[in-house]
Amino acid sequence: MFSLKSVDNPAVELSMADTKSLKVTYELSLTDEEKSTLQVEDGDKLQTAIMVANEVKDNIAAAKGIFANFQSPIVINVSKRIALQKTFHNAELLIRA
Repeated sequence: MFSLKSVDNPAVELSMADTKSLKVTYELSLTDEEKSTLQVEDGDKLQTAIMVANEVKDNIAAAKGIFANFQSPIVINVSKRIALQKTFHNAELLIRA
């Protein structure tokens, strides 16, 4: 687990899990626009991660478990420290552990 923090707004911080540590593999195709946003160049290291959060009900964190959003992984250009969220609209991949 690690945190992803906004450089523009340090108050924005997300709890993340590396997909490799969870043994989850994505086969992603990035659009030209997404590659441009991530400033992808040859040799850049890309990584996927997912957002995780405690279960929240009525704005109160419950101890029932963790929500992990596998449907919208975060693609990170580790070399440039830039990330974007890629959402799969057809998949039902929300997993509770």
